[in-house]
Amino acid sequence: MKKYCKIPFLVLLAVLTVPCFFSCSDDTEDVVVNMNPPQYESVSGKYEITDSSSPYASIELGASGDYVVIKRSGGYAVSSLQKGNLFSRKAPASRAVAYDNVVYGTYIQIDDETFNLEGFGVIQLKSNGGQGITDVIIKPNGGNEMTFAVKKAATMGDDDLTNALCRTWKVTNIHERGYDSYDGEYDDTYTPDEYYGAIAEVMFSKSGTFLSFYNDNEIEAHFWKWENQGERQIRYSWDNVWNNDDEEGNFTVNFSSDNRLTIHEYYRDYETGEWYESTVELVEKNPSGSDGDEGDVTVPTDKTPVERVFTGKLVSEVDGISKTFNNDVK
Repeated sequence: MKKYCKIPFLVLLAVLTVPCFFSCSDDTEDVVVNMNPPQYESVSGKYEITDSSSPYASIELGASGDYVVIKRSGGYAVSSLQKGNLFSRKAPASRAVAYDNVVYGTYIQIDDETFNLEGFGVIQLKSNGGQGITDVIIKPNGGNEMTFAVKKAATMGDDDLTNALCRTWKVTNIHERGYDSYDGEYDDTYTPDEYYGAIAEVMFSKSGTFLSFYNDNEIEAHFWKWENQGERQIRYSWDNVWNNDDEEGNFTVNFSSDNRLTIHEYYRDYETGEWYESTVELVEKNPSGSDGDEGDVTVPTDKTPVERVFTGKLVSEVDGISKTFNNDVK
């Protein structure tokens, strides 16, 4: 099992665009793929708790039925992982900080405003006279009920491509190749079941959340925005500060008509000559039925639109990361 070194900085990051998987008769037309809106698309969102006395900074309901709770922390620290090999980690990564400020799991909707966050507790989102969500009531498992003021985080839009991307995806296959100074050239294809510590799931949200889940029960928190939407190019960041520095990188996404996503990443360090390329195949987790009321998602071709950018702040504090796994998480 190859354990790849992490490159401490990036001089130049190049992105390769893989072929589009759409099939259409006219490149200028939109392409309709068999990808219905996720089950919880209409209730999804990130709710930032404005009350500083709260032990939680935010609660996010993902469109595919996954939730993320960010605990409030006293300081800012990031993972000891560097940017190299974003979608590949065949061995558990060591961390310099505690990683207990993020809780991840699945949820179910009880009624219009109440949700059971499995492994965490029950939340109730309250509105005030049609003015949107203003408060959250939290009933943590084994704890006392709490009520806090919240505001819903801004989203990056409601266009077709963002709608198609923002859901949870399960990794089915990983192909990676490259060159490093320790092991020379390598070329490997594997599934998440074959290596402990391999990436298993990826979640994107319209609030800019980008989470990677690994089969060793670890999670990496990232942030994302469109770098060039017409070319389906995404820029990601570890710290949510967009300065084109070594805390950022790019990858491209492509969709096929059977609820599948392909992520392609490439980088090269021109000082060391090391380079890395990965192609990750994913399938939608918990896809909606084909008879959904909202119909299929229409995914644009390369010719529409270009350079949609989201720069809003996602979370103000990150003191490490962890994941709560439940029996229902597949």
